[in-house]
Amino acid sequence: MRSRPGLGTRIRAAAMAGTLVLAGCSGGAGAGHDGGNADPGTGRVPDGMVGQQPEPGEPAAGGTLTFAAYAEPGSLDPTETIAHGSSGGAALAAVYDVLVRYDHDAGEYVPWLAESLESADESRQWTVELPDDVEFSDGTPLDAEAVVGSVEYYLSAGGSDAPLLERTLDSMTATGETTVVFELTGPWPGFPTMLAQGAGMITAPAARDGAEFEPIGAGPFTLENYAPGEELVLAANEDYRLGRPPLDRVRFTWLPGPEAKRDALESGAVDVAYLREPSQVRQQLDSDATGFLTTLSVGNSITINQRDGRPGADRRVRRALALALRPEMVSQRVFEGAAVPSKRLFPETSEWYAEGVEPLGTDVQRARKLVEQAKADGFDGSVELVNGSDPSARAESMAIKAMLEQVGFTVEIFAARSISEQIRKIYATKDFDLASSALSVGDADPYPRLTAGLHSESPINAGGYANPEMDELLGRLQRAGTERESRAVLAEIERLWQADVPILTLSPMRTLIAWNPDVYGAVPTGEGMMLFHDTWLAG
Repeated sequence: MRSRPGLGTRIRAAAMAGTLVLAGCSGGAGAGHDGGNADPGTGRVPDGMVGQQPEPGEPAAGGTLTFAAYAEPGSLDPTETIAHGSSGGAALAAVYDVLVRYDHDAGEYVPWLAESLESADESRQWTVELPDDVEFSDGTPLDAEAVVGSVEYYLSAGGSDAPLLERTLDSMTATGETTVVFELTGPWPGFPTMLAQGAGMITAPAARDGAEFEPIGAGPFTLENYAPGEELVLAANEDYRLGRPPLDRVRFTWLPGPEAKRDALESGAVDVAYLREPSQVRQQLDSDATGFLTTLSVGNSITINQRDGRPGADRRVRRALALALRPEMVSQRVFEGAAVPSKRLFPETSEWYAEGVEPLGTDVQRARKLVEQAKADGFDGSVELVNGSDPSARAESMAIKAMLEQVGFTVEIFAARSISEQIRKIYATKDFDLASSALSVGDADPYPRLTAGLHSESPINAGGYANPEMDELLGRLQRAGTERESRAVLAEIERLWQADVPILTLSPMRTLIAWNPDVYGAVPTGEGMMLFHDTWLAG
């Protein structure tokens, strides 16, 4: 079952494009370093599994794996957090599992908790078949009615993908004890993507029927202890459908800043770390790291709040911001040249690079004129930039402040104490003018992330960007049935992106989920998440 004929989840082509990334990084593997993960012929590190480990021998049982995650989940309820790798998705997947997972080797979405997933009627109908012997951790059956109830809960509670699903889902029916049929209002070849993240994390009836949500799922682990801001500890599910996991526990922790994560990994204080700061990723790759590497478009960006009353509501202000920024300066001053500067939605390293669309360049004089015009109409020139408080974030904030003040802006910096605080300020309270952020669009299927970040009805469209033309283009992208159709629509989206400036792009980002050599059996899936059902620690 392939998920999309057009976007197609063609991971091999995406991986080939990804090999170009480090070639443009001064000081990186592509610039003369003998990085252990680099291709000897090109000096580049391709996306996918990196590093080599010794033969493990027989899998060992027991032990606790500690994961220095990127950010703490906003909640253990899949409807109240964004179930992606950068926001706690791996922990949720460990508790609930997912109906479908992304198979990076095969380049397609494949059934996981589901036994099969088939489409009909030009991708307007999707049928999920479940195994007949799966139970939640409380002993109740995970049957078709439970799946329907869980997805209905996700929709009614307003999960991050709920608006996207609601616009397309016509009906959802349990046609038998183990069969669920999804009828869509129109073709959607990429529908399996939805079942690989929040909506596909099936919660038990008991989880959602009480006064308060309880984290009860059918995943390989169950909740043992959660100390917000400190740690989340999951214990092995003795009755997991694939057998008891080798690990006794998985412990998630959240360390302050990228340097702390990599230091903890090197010292052995943690077993796995989620790295995305370019210089840290480069150093880890140069050290012959083991892990999984992914390149994401719009991985380092600045979200512009465009709601009424905010400076970014004025298109002149947005274009002035874009014209003032020099992404190459951010790369040099903040990331030691390890980022690949780009103002494009899809950079040259992406499978979806639009060759005929010119990006908005840097032009200080034009930026000043636009700021002056906006000031003549009442804008006072002040903007607040929300960013983190770690050294890299502070350096980025100061570089951006200098570039913007050169063209007439006055910039105040809000340094969030944690990534969780930063996420709340951007996505919950929406109390910002500019905010360091990441749209993180993968080549496999750009549609969900683009829709989440750009559609006028998306609840996680942090900037409040709203343009009927963009909404229409996203609808066409959803329906695209061939690569040619997808490529044509994405080129139009790139063109509108450059004209409208919904988000300020600085560079794509390489994310590396790195682990120590004694960690075996971690399985990557979509949206930067890992599955730990078969993971074990060598003695």
